[in-house]
Amino acid sequence: MIIAVAILLYVGLSVVNARLAAYVRHFKCYYLTAGAMAPTLQRNDRVIVDKMAYARRSPCREEIIVFQPPDIGINKAFIKRVVAVGGDQLLIEGGQLYVNDMKVPVSEPYVPEPMHYRFPANTYVYTVPKGHLFVLGDNRNDSNDSHRYGPVPQENVVGQVIAIYWPPGRIRTF
Repeated sequence: MIIAVAILLYVGLSVVNARLAAYVRHFKCYYLTAGAMAPTLQRNDRVIVDKMAYARRSPCREEIIVFQPPDIGINKAFIKRVVAVGGDQLLIEGGQLYVNDMKVPVSEPYVPEPMHYRFPANTYVYTVPKGHLFVLGDNRNDSNDSHRYGPVPQENVVGQVIAIYWPPGRIRTF
């Protein structure tokens, strides 16, 4: 009887362990070393990323994602906000972002100041290719993002930022 209980306990704990391990693998923590997402995410913040967020759907506008940048010679993950998805048309002009409706700028209360650049520089609008995302840092004037290196292929996306977990005074979810 004791052996049967021990075997059941062992099997039960093994199943719990396997499920917990699978759950933990769905998340990853990142440490921010730059201020490109300020004020939303600040230098030295630590965030939790859901690596399975896009297993059944594509990223949406305004979501904050972690991705491997396109081939620009940098081998570290970037964290930026999705501002346009494949098929969207966009324009950055007069410090404002326009997506699909070139008459009404996108409301972006998280952006601290107007952009000091125009995109695209040589045409009226830019169409994001299918299967790609156009990403910008919230600190638009101090961000290495799609306005410099172009759209990000969706297959480069690691996951969605879902929370700040450190420092304690900045804990929040998205």
